[in-house]
Amino acid sequence: MASSISTASSQGNDDCDISTALVCKCNLRARSRRSMTAANPGYHFYSCILYGKPLNVALDAFLDHVACDFFKWIEPPVAAQNEEMLADLVGKLKRMDEQ
Repeated sequence: MASSISTASSQGNDDCDISTALVCKCNLRARSRRSMTAANPGYHFYSCILYGKPLNVALDAFLDHVACDFFKWIEPPVAAQNEEMLADLVGKLKRMDEQ
């Protein structure tokens, strides 16, 4: 999936163990993270290594450098229609287990 722009409030910043050779717009190695939003729970994405860091940490570590807006999904979120189909299948399995 193509890169896009994301804001800090739209994605979680849980670190993941997925390694990458991607670099962000700052020419820093991109870091893998996990979304913690209701819309995309648990999905992995790449972002600037400074994404989600407090400004004072970014300033101390990278000499007045703040995170760029680099964003790329590692695994794309499930389409709404697939989500509905999955929910239906889970419901059917639960009903079968109850019988």
